[in-house]
Amino acid sequence: MRMTTSKSIGYQLKFYLGSEVKADGVPLDGPVTVGRQPGNTVVLIHKSVSRHHATFLVDRGSNPPAVFLRDEKSTNGCVVNGQAVNGKMVQVRLGDSIQIGVFSVEISEALGSLDLTQDLSDEEARITFETSPSRQAALPDKRLRALYALSARAELLHGEELLEAALELIPQCIPVEVLHSVIDGEGYPRTSLAWNSSGPCHPGQVALSHSVLKRCREEGVALLFDNTRREAKRTEDDTAVCASLRSAMCVPLTGIESTFGVIYASSPADVAYTKEDLQLLILIGSLVANKLAAAREFRVVHEEKEKLATILSSLQEGVLLLDGRLRIVTANSAAREILGVSDLKGRLLGEALNGFEHDLALETLPALNSFLLRKIEGEQASWGASDGARRVYAATVSQGPATTENGRLLAICLHDISQQHHLERMKSLFLNRLGHKICTPLTFVMATSSLVEQHLEGNKDPELKKLLEHNQEHVEQCAALVRQFIEYAGMSLTDVSAIKWERCLLKDLVDAAVGSNKELLRKQMFSVAKVFPESS
Repeated sequence: MRMTTSKSIGYQLKFYLGSEVKADGVPLDGPVTVGRQPGNTVVLIHKSVSRHHATFLVDRGSNPPAVFLRDEKSTNGCVVNGQAVNGKMVQVRLGDSIQIGVFSVEISEALGSLDLTQDLSDEEARITFETSPSRQAALPDKRLRALYALSARAELLHGEELLEAALELIPQCIPVEVLHSVIDGEGYPRTSLAWNSSGPCHPGQVALSHSVLKRCREEGVALLFDNTRREAKRTEDDTAVCASLRSAMCVPLTGIESTFGVIYASSPADVAYTKEDLQLLILIGSLVANKLAAAREFRVVHEEKEKLATILSSLQEGVLLLDGRLRIVTANSAAREILGVSDLKGRLLGEALNGFEHDLALETLPALNSFLLRKIEGEQASWGASDGARRVYAATVSQGPATTENGRLLAICLHDISQQHHLERMKSLFLNRLGHKICTPLTFVMATSSLVEQHLEGNKDPELKKLLEHNQEHVEQCAALVRQFIEYAGMSLTDVSAIKWERCLLKDLVDAAVGSNKELLRKQMFSVAKVFPESS
């Protein structure tokens, strides 16, 4: 295999306390986390710095690569060019003034040469590389560079956008049958991730141990997962689990969101940890998708409880896991916040929720579900968000063959079903799916609205009529897109009408799109005065 030499421009970070350099030459070849707690890429010991303060991200899908700073809801926030950044992500550039606590950060270019002129043997072509913090910035294969580009973009994209990016880049990666990652430094094992475009993977090619997942998150490698290709015959349960994972799309695993998209992998039972880890991912995917009933094959052995607690701790949905005696094995921070109880682990569910019968049998899951729903709805005011917004939570309860020393494991997922939360999610989904498609035709409709008024007033100019026919095509295109989205999202007409469309579409547009009266559609669409903000 012969390759040519090429150049690549990257970025590096330098951290100052006054004029004293605290960290120099930190490469931005993946997410760089900054905080007071050990385990961050850059550790800054000062009371003004939170344990997990901020993350620098680089999008290599753009040219030149774009650098972003995300504040991880830190106590003191970040400051960029004098502007406070609290709990959000902003793009930063060379020369920007960046402040994290009392520390200053400087971004500079790091120009490196990739010497790819050497011949690679067949074994080397299967790609062996280091994923330690000191790994080489020069990646010896375009397929590996594509994988890292996808990993970087996965930190910045969500849902459909991420899936589209994955579909664009995956073809550059999948010719590699096996990707060996040699993990050094802390005694992590040698592990193989299987990539195979032609069929099922062979047993023994996949090993996803917890230590590998942890290191991949630290290194910014977003594992792309899909259990749809198996050597054995797929069952109905397998299909349901796959659908659950696909609908989940985005699975937050740490303070920074890592996303599972598409790894073509099997689940060989003869590889240590593989089966358990694979099933654990299925459980997490179904939790996030609120489809616990679909995951009928997961098992979580006793030794893995702490691993499960670590992963669940960062999920946005409230999650509690209970043993056969209804004692809480673990509960993530979201569940503790929703229920208003700071210490849940090890307590009986009845002790944590007043009024609940301690000896409720597992066979009465509907009764438990009903009780939780009444309990949560009854106290929604006291469980409101800090901004005073009302929240309504629903509980999904499921049990599976997973066991602890106290019997079968029970999972409860608490999810926000308040109308405003639902509407904001729908609005965001609309912008992500259709924003770029609908902007052009709507702009044309808006620009010709005055000509439409002339036509309605009696002007029968043939050229005007021709223009209006073209206008009508755009009107129908817009209406079709809106109806397509409503069907895709499973929205009701009530939901559609309740959304505040000021940043994407006027309410008249949406009302017209879901109506059946073509004349009403034509007239209301012509009344559009503002489509998208100028920055879109």
